[in-house]
Amino acid sequence: MKRILLSTLILGLIVATTPSFAADSATKTTKIKQKLFTNAPHFSANYVGVKGEVVPITIATVKGKVKTFTSQITIADALKENNIPFSADDEITPPVTNVVAPDIEITVVKVEIQTVTKTEVIPFTTETQLDTSLNLGEEKLVQSGIDGEAIIDYQITLKDGVEASRKELKRNVTKATVTKIIAQKYPYLGSGDATFYGSSWTVDKFVWYRRKFATSGNKFAAHRTLPLGTKVLVVNDYKGRYYGKSIVVSILDRGPERPDRIIDLSYWAFDAISNPAAGSTPVKIYKVADYQ
Repeated sequence: MKRILLSTLILGLIVATTPSFAADSATKTTKIKQKLFTNAPHFSANYVGVKGEVVPITIATVKGKVKTFTSQITIADALKENNIPFSADDEITPPVTNVVAPDIEITVVKVEIQTVTKTEVIPFTTETQLDTSLNLGEEKLVQSGIDGEAIIDYQITLKDGVEASRKELKRNVTKATVTKIIAQKYPYLGSGDATFYGSSWTVDKFVWYRRKFATSGNKFAAHRTLPLGTKVLVVNDYKGRYYGKSIVVSILDRGPERPDRIIDLSYWAFDAISNPAAGSTPVKIYKVADYQ
C-alpha cells in the first residue's frame, strides 16, 4: 500500500513539473529563429553565403512584400525555394545570380511582351500657301484634307500587367492622307498680348543704349524664338479705337520675359498701333519675310 502511494506521488510530481511535448517543441523552434536573427554574424559586401545557412529575406512582388527565410545561396534559388515563379524577361533586383545576404530585399517585376495589330486613323496635315491678292487675315481653302488609315503592328511591354512601352514594328497604309492646303496673305504666327519697352518716361530692365535706341523713333521688336532679322506684321486685335491698326517690325531682340506676353515692341512701334498709356494690347502676328 505504501509503494502504491509513493508511485502515485512521484507520477504526479513529474506531470506537474514537465511541460508538454508540443509546448517544448514550439519553444525550441522560437529559440532557433531568435538565434538566426540575433546571433547572425556581420556580413560584408563580399559575403559569399553558406549552403544550408538559414537567413531572413524580404520578397517584393505586385502583391506586396513578404518577409520569409531561405537556406539557398543565390537569388534565383531563394525565389524557387519560396515558390516565386519568374522568367528571363522579368526584372529582378538584385540580379538572380547574386548571392543572398541576410535581410536582403528582392524585387520581382513580371514582364510580359505582346504583339498586337491595330487599325488606326492617320490625321491629315495642313500646309499654307501665300496669296498676296488676299486681304490680311483672309484665308482661302485650296484643297480639303482627308484622313488616312493604316494597319499597324505594335510590340507592347507590360510590367506587372501595366503597359510600360510600345514599339511600332510594321505599318501598312491602306488609305493615303490628303494634305489640307490653305492660302493666306501672310503666314499666321499667333496671338497674345504685346507690350513695349524703352520709353523715355518709364524705368525698364534694359541697358541705356537699348533704351536710347528704342526712343529714337526706331520700330523693332523682341521675340523669344523667331530668327533675328525676321519681319513680322503686328495687328492690334483689341475691339476699340485702335482695332486693326498694324505695323511691320524687324525682330532684333529676345523677349518678352513674361510668359503671358507674345512680343515686346519698341516704344515707337507700340505707339503706332495703340496708346502707350494702356501698357499692353492684344495683337495678332503674321510673318512677312525671313531675314533681310
